[in-house]
Amino acid sequence: MFLSHRTVSTHLYRIFPKLGVSTRAQLHAFAADDPEPG
Repeated sequence: MFLSHRTVSTHLYRIFPKLGVSTRAQLHAFAADDPEPG
């Protein structure tokens, strides 16, 4: 499977405001601090 740089960038651009983050490092911290239940 291949994802282009543009595809990844677009998804990150759209999800960052929804999660209240502005960098990939913040996204990583958000994901590490909020594990899925179960």
